[in-house]
Amino acid sequence: MSLFDNSAWLAFGFSMALAPISIAVAISESYIIIAVLLGFIINKEKLHKHQIIGLIFAIISAIYLASSI
Repeated sequence: MSLFDNSAWLAFGFSMALAPISIAVAISESYIIIAVLLGFIINKEKLHKHQIIGLIFAIISAIYLASSI
């Protein structure tokens, strides 16, 4: 786990050096949305009201970050 975590931080730092910062941050912040949607679609998990609200906020934030390019 720590190997993958450190690799992810190194990749994030590398992307900050090469890509425009708004693109790299918008892509990296959408991992929460991807994880929830995979659990919802593939595992047929049920979401509670607070989880749905959090997902909506995460989607809106990712769209806002991506559109600020």
